[in-house]
Formats: sequence, structure tokens, C-alpha cells
Amino acid sequence: MKTEPLFFYSDGFLTDKADIKASISPEEIFFADIIHSGQNTESLFRKLKADRKNFLIVKIYHSQVEPESGQYNEAFLAGLRDFLKAAESQSVAAVISFSPGKEGEIFAVPDSPEKQDDYIEAAAHTARRIKDCAGILGFLLPPGGGENFKLKFAGRFSKKHPHFIFFLHPGDGESSESTEKKNLFAEASFLPAFDPAESPGTGK
Repeated sequence: MKTEPLFFYSDGFLTDKADIKASISPEEIFFADIIHSGQNTESLFRKLKADRKNFLIVKIYHSQVEPESGQYNEAFLAGLRDFLKAAESQSVAAVISFSPGKEGEIFAVPDSPEKQDDYIEAAAHTARRIKDCAGILGFLLPPGGGENFKLKFAGRFSKKHPHFIFFLHPGDGESSESTEKKNLFAEASFLPAFDPAESPGTGK
């Protein structure tokens, strides 16, 4: 099932289907903190509205999705989907930060091609489980790994999730463009430019 996205991103703005722009002022959360604290999501979204924020960076780890090789934590992914659907119902957009490694570790892109493939497949499995969440903009690319790795990561989603946008991690030294922009995120310069006018549902 293809999901029509609620939001589009361009030049530091979120644009909805009515062409209403909102500047990005994101709230960064670890999804595990939501689970462990039992935080009421309604109170979280009330706080976001009070702070005039409509954009979440939702951080998850590879080890949370795939605790054992080839074994996915479907209960975790179901909880993630429920949270993202709740965000969608409150008109809150989200980008998934899918960090390599284990929770609490300083993450880095895996150094072997095999581990990189495992990481990308786990990210793709995550995308399949949340594919009906229309508030997702895309993924935050992990820093490092080189341009070819980033292209391979983004390319894995091109057929099933063509509306996804891939953002460079703040401070990623592999792109000078990311440090020149004042926005928290910069679109990867080596990926096709994102044009909301070419996307369905914009009314343009």
C-alpha cells in the first residue's frame, strides 16, 4: 500500500497539502525513552503544540529492531507504528534516525559490507512496518560511511517509499553544504533535488 505523505520538506520548511508552510523547529526524542517511561503520548503532543513544534526526530537503534541477526522485534516495531500514527493524528511530522549499534553507544556506520547490508535491511524492514504512517518524511542518514554507502541506503527505499527524503546528519563532515545551511537538516546534495510541486497531493 502506498501512503500519500501529509508533509513535504523544502528549504527549511514543512509544507502540508494545503501549501501551508511551517518553519522547522524539531523536538528530538529517543523512542526507547517513551517506552521505558510510559509517557502519555497525548501529553507529549500537547507540549509540542505549546512549544509551537510540529516535527519530531524519532531516534531508534538497529539493536532495538534486530536484537539477534535475522530476528526482528515486531513488538517494538508495532509500538513505533502506534506512536507515529498518534503523531500523524496530531499533524506532527517525523524523521526516523536509525542509528547503527546498540542503545546508548556512540554510533558509527558498520565497516564491513556485510554489516552495512544488515543495517540497511533492518532499516528497510522498519520502513515496511510503518509504511502507512503518512507523517514520516524519511530518514536521517548516519554520519560517515561515504557517499556510496549513503546512496546505497537511500536507493534501498526508492521503489517502495519514493516519497522519502534523506537528510544529512548535522555536522556530517562529508558535505560542506550541511555546514553552510542554518537549518538543522540539509538534503544530501548527491540525491535528486526535492520539489514539492512534483509530488502528489500538493494541489499544485
